[in-house]
Amino acid sequence: MVRGQEWTGFEAAALQEAMRKSIRQFAALLGVETTTINNWRSGLSTVKPRTQTQEILDTTYAHRATPQDRARFEQIVTEG
Repeated sequence: MVRGQEWTGFEAAALQEAMRKSIRQFAALLGVETTTINNWRSGLSTVKPRTQTQEILDTTYAHRATPQDRARFEQIVTEG
């Protein structure tokens, strides 16, 4: 894992916000359905994306998010 822990719906939503992507744009970036993103946003901390999606989120965070995106992500997660 890039981040050292499993992603939750809250963190996935935080990454979407940090990258300033709409639900549709973020779903396309990850290669998932928009309903998946909506489910993450609905369940937040209680939802854990599937293993394959965890890897996609790791890759997106590490290779597609800019340093500014990662800084915004960390701020969002820290503030809860």
